[in-house]
Amino acid sequence: GEVIGAHAGPIVMAGDFNTWSEERQAWLDTFADLHQLHAVEFDPDRRTTIFSRPIDHIYTRGLDTVNAQAVPVGSSDHNPLLIKVQINAN
Repeated sequence: GEVIGAHAGPIVMAGDFNTWSEERQAWLDTFADLHQLHAVEFDPDRRTTIFSRPIDHIYTRGLDTVNAQAVPVGSSDHNPLLIKVQINAN
């Protein structure tokens, strides 16, 4: 949080955040709000889930998402998340 808070430029924060419970997702949502990070949306949403909840996420700041996809694979226990972004005009 300290590094993100001190950084003035664009940010991509991504990974397996293990948000398999409502409490874990709420903590991540609070963290993202605090640092003005926006969740990337996937449609269709093929992210890896545990207990019917996605556990992998991408958040951005200062970037617009041009394209986002989760690619189903059989070679890993996580589906890769791919995004294309551009610098936000703001």
